[in-house]
Amino acid sequence: MSKTLLKIALPFVMASACLGQTSISGNYTFVHVDYPNSIYSVPLGINNNRVIVGTYIDFMGRFHGYKWVAGTFTPIDYPGALGTTAGGINDQGEIAGTYIDNQGFQHGYKYVRLERCALTTNTSTCPMGFQPVDYPGAAQTYVPFELGPGLGTAGIGINNRDEVTGMYAANAKYSNGFVEVRGSYVAIANPLASHDTGNGTKCFSVSNIGVFACDYITQAGPMAPPITHGFLKDGSTIVPIDYPGAAALGFGTQISGINVNNVAVGTYFDGQTLQAILWQAGTFYTVNFPGQTYNELHAINDRGDITGAFSPIGNGAVLFGYVAFAN
Repeated sequence: MSKTLLKIALPFVMASACLGQTSISGNYTFVHVDYPNSIYSVPLGINNNRVIVGTYIDFMGRFHGYKWVAGTFTPIDYPGALGTTAGGINDQGEIAGTYIDNQGFQHGYKYVRLERCALTTNTSTCPMGFQPVDYPGAAQTYVPFELGPGLGTAGIGINNRDEVTGMYAANAKYSNGFVEVRGSYVAIANPLASHDTGNGTKCFSVSNIGVFACDYITQAGPMAPPITHGFLKDGSTIVPIDYPGAAALGFGTQISGINVNNVAVGTYFDGQTLQAILWQAGTFYTVNFPGQTYNELHAINDRGDITGAFSPIGNGAVLFGYVAFAN
């Protein structure tokens, strides 16, 4: 499913069919998270200190990252970029995201404590700085992927071990996930993924114990719809997360967040609208904003707090962000 460049900030879209799982929305306190005077605002990552990062679009159509702390917003913009997203934040306040260069291509970045300082002094006093995250040999292509056209490398999640995850364009056709640690890169590719144009593997989040929340796409033939499948990657172990019957509705299951308890969150399509999904040990639950039918979940921290968004008009063209604080 492709998106326009202005929707690059939304790495989490529709997912699987619903067979009537239990709603646990009553276990949460919901708080709106919407950047002031924006036309589009979505919270994405959340750390254990309940600091949130996300992305908004201003009235000029430019998108920016932001940080939210107890209701106060701070913009995040990669220097010289045409646009910036912020997708993940760890407990040290370090951030991973994506920026767009002046040719419209995506590059990952991390906003971290400067390593040279960290080697010589207390890291908490070290200044923060932007560092690029570009998978070696990544293609630059306008093929539409999860984050829209222009993929080279997209940074999305970061954990307390400074592992950054996201996706990159391979062979200018399909995507692979990746993990970056202090300048070293390893590809993450589900062996079942289709390598047809626009398909492949994507990763969105990495927990503080190194488990990745990802998905991959299969396609039975050129005229068949691409089907999304969620999975967790723990070392060499792959745990599939496919909502029963989801593929029959033509999209599949998407998983976007994971915490240290291996509780995962994402989104599914019930045949009429999108609903928010939480998965734990093989059981699915819904966590929808009260009174809303179109919902999606983006990330979950180790306390069980979740970021998400809902569309009051039911089609995703207008989204309002929220955080669901675990009670």
